[in-house]
Amino acid sequence: MAPDLAVEVISPSEIATDIEDKVAQYFAAGARRVWLVWPERKQITVRRPDGTATTHGAGAVLTSDDASFDVPGFALPLASIFPA
Repeated sequence: MAPDLAVEVISPSEIATDIEDKVAQYFAAGARRVWLVWPERKQITVRRPDGTATTHGAGAVLTSDDASFDVPGFALPLASIFPA
């Protein structure tokens, strides 16, 4: 059973094809969202099964839609993950 949300922290040594392979595997397993966390860039990219993606910087707030689950009031300020 796949999670609704998969989170992958990207290391500086990872290459793009490996990242894309992981994302494809998550979606093939049934995940509804994949968050790619880029610590060095202080960004999170939200990937969706339809191929769309949105990248959010440290000042953004992720919501239930970004996580693909319905939790009223869910809000994750990225500043709490990427302090200044």
